Amino acid sequence: MKISHMTGLERTEPDIAGYSYAKVTITNNSSKPSDYFITVVAESADGATRYDDTIVTAMALNSGQTTTVKGPFLNELPAGAVCKVSEVQRTAS
Repeated sequence: MKISHMTGLERTEPDIAGYSYAKVTITNNSSKPSDYFITVVAESADGATRYDDTIVTAMALNSGQTTTVKGPFLNELPAGAVCKVSEVQRTAS
């Protein structure tokens, strides 16, 4: 899936409370301010096992603006878990 407005996706190391986060970088390539709703899943490298999912949002992102947002995974993720985008919604602000 090619997502032209997403320029980065990574999983953070667990924080002091034990939560990992999906860290997503979004650039608004449209000509008007936009809101983004992105669902990220954490799964096994082969995609056979889904461990958790999270939703990240970016609101009122101006044309050409870039932001990085994080969404928490509430379940413990094994070391080999990878993040993948499962859904993106963009609406005009």
